[in-house]
Amino acid sequence: MKARRVSGLRSEIVLGASLLAGAALLFSALLLLRLHEQDRLSAELQRRLEQAQCCAQALAAVPAQHQPAVLTSLQRQLHNSRLRLGDGNGASVSDRLLRQALLQQQPVIDLRFPPLWSLAAATSAGTTLQLAVPLTSQAAPRQALWLQFDLQPLRQATLAQLSLALKLCLAYGLVLVLAAVLILQRAVIRPVEQLRQRTHTLAGGDFTSRAPVDGPREIRQLGESFNQMAAALQQAISRQQQQLDQLQQQNTELRATRQQLDQSARLSSVGRLASGMAHEIGNPLSAILGYLDLLRRKATDPAQQDLLQRSEQEARRIDRLIRDLLDYASQARAQATDGQSPQQHRHSGASCDPLAVIQASLHLLQQQGALKQRQLELTLPANLPAVAMAGHKLQQVLINLLLNARDATSCEGQIQLGACSHPQSVEIWLRDNGCGMDEAQRQAAFDPFYSGKAEGQGRGLGLFVCHQLLHECGGDILLSSVAGQGSCFTLRLPQAPPAGGDA
Repeated sequence: MKARRVSGLRSEIVLGASLLAGAALLFSALLLLRLHEQDRLSAELQRRLEQAQCCAQALAAVPAQHQPAVLTSLQRQLHNSRLRLGDGNGASVSDRLLRQALLQQQPVIDLRFPPLWSLAAATSAGTTLQLAVPLTSQAAPRQALWLQFDLQPLRQATLAQLSLALKLCLAYGLVLVLAAVLILQRAVIRPVEQLRQRTHTLAGGDFTSRAPVDGPREIRQLGESFNQMAAALQQAISRQQQQLDQLQQQNTELRATRQQLDQSARLSSVGRLASGMAHEIGNPLSAILGYLDLLRRKATDPAQQDLLQRSEQEARRIDRLIRDLLDYASQARAQATDGQSPQQHRHSGASCDPLAVIQASLHLLQQQGALKQRQLELTLPANLPAVAMAGHKLQQVLINLLLNARDATSCEGQIQLGACSHPQSVEIWLRDNGCGMDEAQRQAAFDPFYSGKAEGQGRGLGLFVCHQLLHECGGDILLSSVAGQGSCFTLRLPQAPPAGGDA
């Protein structure tokens, strides 16, 4: 169904003002013309009555045999008129008037002049004046003079004045309507339009919009009411936004607290597991270290001595890994009790040469054949400043990341390893073209016990331990990854003080 078109305020005002002004002006013009016509008609009646009496006196002064000639002469002198002498014995209108004049012995008037706005006003037959004047002659005591005058010229003059009056009314009405529109435009339409624009702006979300407070009292009160409403809405939205911000902050804090408690619980379970197995692993490991040292002392072949020395280093690295895992568990328990972060529990004073650690890590993996069928691309400077991190911990991080890159790539996959220095830090990046990670995997990559590998191929502690080791020394690890295109891990390590320790 087609919607009905609604006219605007300006159109309604212009139409209403035009109708009112037109009706008022037309009524005033007709009334003034009617009064003017009445005045002219009264003057015409008086003049015609005087003429009729003069004619009656002239006819009464002459003998009866000369009256027809005088009557003919008078009719020629009076234009648009008819004259007749009679005694009223006939049945016509003129005879009726003659009888009435003879009976009353005074002039009788019959006026047929319809109002200006009637239909008969446009016809010439409807505007006549008939007079009957008795003769005062002793020679003809029973005679009277009947006269008929045509008043159509008077009506035509009035109609001409009406046409001029209508034109003047139209011009004056246009001036009045234009003046009324200009006044209403300034006093009503413009403030209402401004208020409509402010309402549209307010509906669009700008609660600072305010309407001008000027104009007539009603418009000013309307603007004040709008401004009060806008201010109340702005305060309500502001309070709602503050409450929403507080809720979001509380949710963020609750989520962080829950994650922290979950992580502490997991680390606590790892600590209990590590504490329970420490003696079981530590005793055989100490025996292995003693046997390796004994064999190394008795070996005479340099190649055997080198092999035994490397084996002893790896066994000692296993011992350090167990101790570090126990340290993380103890940090989590301390964090749960005193609210401190892991960085506040880190040890200071350890440093290492990152280039040497990188070379040692690559040499170890290549000897084990862990990077076979992988294209390794190195972008390393000639030297790098020392970093504030123990060498075995940095090696643990690099080996973990290199093994993850190997697992993420297929045969002939590409692994890029590079490093550079900044004024206060050293940056090491490792990039592969493997399977990559989606958004959910990136968010959970550093969570403990989370693994993106197949079941049984990972325990979910590798990246978590790397993250903890970096944060322990004041560094950071960043991850960027695209599913199907590969991943890039960036290590940012703080430089060691000038008097740094050994690796």
